Amino acid sequence: ISEKIELGKKKEEKFKQILELIEIIKVQFQKYSELKDGKTELEDKIKKLQVIIKEQENKKIASENAQKLEAEWEKLSTEVLEKEKEFFREQAGILAEKLKENEPCPVCGSLHHPNLAIKSTSVLTKEELDNLKEKEEKSRKTLTDATNKVTEINSKIETLIKEFGEEPNVELYNKKYTEISEELEKAYNQLNDNYKQIMLKDIVIESFEYDIFKEKITNKISKEREEFLKLQTQQEENKKQIDELLQKQEKA
Repeated sequence: ISEKIELGKKKEEKFKQILELIEIIKVQFQKYSELKDGKTELEDKIKKLQVIIKEQENKKIASENAQKLEAEWEKLSTEVLEKEKEFFREQAGILAEKLKENEPCPVCGSLHHPNLAIKSTSVLTKEELDNLKEKEEKSRKTLTDATNKVTEINSKIETLIKEFGEEPNVELYNKKYTEISEELEKAYNQLNDNYKQIMLKDIVIESFEYDIFKEKITNKISKEREEFLKLQTQQEENKKQIDELLQKQEKA
């Protein structure tokens, strides 16, 4: 019994250390949970930031496409104007072929025609000119659609930035993410080291519940303390009985 009593005293010292560790674990787990929540919030912000960056990339592509289409439309528009001028000049050449000296011109009425317009062989026909105009109109509509798309993306980016709450800064948020990840790992290691001193195994952080953990350990300590108290009481009773027996022997 004496040996058990001595062992119980050593256990009591161990119990005090464990109870102190339990309170330390409480603080460490709270810190870990706060960092975990902070990292989750940061991950959500980074996801939103990635959407903004993606839309900015889309805007760049759409803007470059619109610029390309604008150049194509301007080229076609210029060509239509030139070909229209050539076409109308060509009408004068066609008319000139039919003019005869001393016969009135159907346009100006002159009987003399010293400088007749010359018909060209390279001028577009009316059908070809109409086809070119149709092509130019399609190009203009395509350009309008492309420009509207740029405007739409730009509006979307403005809305996303407003919801984000600040100007997007990839470098800053990458730095924040690295820092909080390092802090979280450090907090986990400190928590796990103390947990292992009590449980002799790594903590399963995903399913860890502090209140249940504390109750389990304190109940175990209370049970062992009760057993120790019983031993201590029995030892005192035995000692009392021995003392009474010795006293009787002395009187005899």
